[in-house]
Amino acid sequence: MDAGAPRRQAGRSSGGGVLTWLGGLVSLSLLFGMAGWGYQIVMRDVSGVPVIRAPEGPMRISPADPGGRRADFLGLAVNAVAAEGTVARPADRLVLAPPPITLAAEDLPGAQLRRVIALRERARDMPESSTMFALPPGKGVESAEVASPVEPFDGSADRGLPPARGEEMQVETSAPGSADEAGDGQAGPGEARVAALVSADGEARSQFEGADPGEVAATGRGLRRSLRPLPRPEPELAADALAEAIARQLAGVDDIEVPLADLAPGTALVQLGAFASAETARQEWRALAARFADFFAVKRRVVQEAESGGKRFWRLRAEGFEDLSDARRFCAVLVAQGANCIPVVLR
Repeated sequence: MDAGAPRRQAGRSSGGGVLTWLGGLVSLSLLFGMAGWGYQIVMRDVSGVPVIRAPEGPMRISPADPGGRRADFLGLAVNAVAAEGTVARPADRLVLAPPPITLAAEDLPGAQLRRVIALRERARDMPESSTMFALPPGKGVESAEVASPVEPFDGSADRGLPPARGEEMQVETSAPGSADEAGDGQAGPGEARVAALVSADGEARSQFEGADPGEVAATGRGLRRSLRPLPRPEPELAADALAEAIARQLAGVDDIEVPLADLAPGTALVQLGAFASAETARQEWRALAARFADFFAVKRRVVQEAESGGKRFWRLRAEGFEDLSDARRFCAVLVAQGANCIPVVLR
C-alpha cells in the first residue's frame, strides 16, 4: 500500500466536516429566519391593519388657469344653488346684462334693411332738426310756448279725420310785415314745424278748455287709450265666468243612463264611486265625463241602488266595455289621473 493514502483520506474527512458545519449553520439560520418571519406575521394580524401616515398637502391641485374655452353663464348667482345647495350671498358689484346679439345691417332681411337705410338717409337729410327748439325770441313764436312743445295726436288713420295740422297745414305765425323785421325774411323748416305744433296745441286747448270730460270723450277726439292701465276683473267675476264655462262644457256631454235591469249578468263594468244620493252620482258622472271626455264618449252611465249595514247608497258605474281586460285598461287611465275606478263584473 502507498503510505500517502491515509494522509489524503484524513484531508478529505476534514474538508467534509467543514462543509457539514456550514450546512448546519445555513439550516439553523433558515430555521430561525422562518420562525422570526412567522412571528411577525402573527403579531401583525393580531394588532390589526398597519396605519399609513397620509402625505402632506392635497391629493390633487386644480390649475389656476386651466385654459380651453370657458363655458357660458359662469359666475351667476343661480349656479350656487346647484353647486353648494344654498343661495349665494348678495353680490358686491352689480353689472347689467350685455345687450342681445343682433344682426348687422347688411345681414338683415330685405324689408328691414330697406327700412334701416331709409331711416339713415332721413337722419342725414335733417341737419336743422337739432335747432328746431332753440329759436331766438321774437321770431313769430313765443319762447314760453316753445319751452314745452306738445305733439298733437294723429288718429286720422283710425277715425277718418283729416291729418294733423302740424303735418300738411302751413300756419302763419307773424304779421305780413314781420318777415322783413325778423332779418332774412325766410323761416327754416324747423321753425315752421314748431310754429305749426304750437298753433295746433293752442287751438286744441282753447276748444276743450272748461269742457266736461264726459263731453270731450263723447266727441271721439283726443287720447284713444288711457295712460293708466285698465283695472283687472274682480275675483268674483272671474269665478262666475269659470263656473259658466264649466256649465257650458258639462251641458254638451251625452247624458245616457242605462237601467240595471237591461244589463245581462257577466257584463264588464267599472265602478266610479258610491254616493249618498242618485243625483250626486249623476253630478259626479258629468264631472268625470267633462274631465275625461275622450274616454267617456262611448260609455253609458249605470246608477245602482244598494244597501249595506242598514244604510242605502247608490253606486256609480260605467258600461260599454268589451271584456274585463278592457275595463281594467280604462281604470288604469283614470287611476293614473287621480280618479277612483274599480273594474267589476255584474252578477
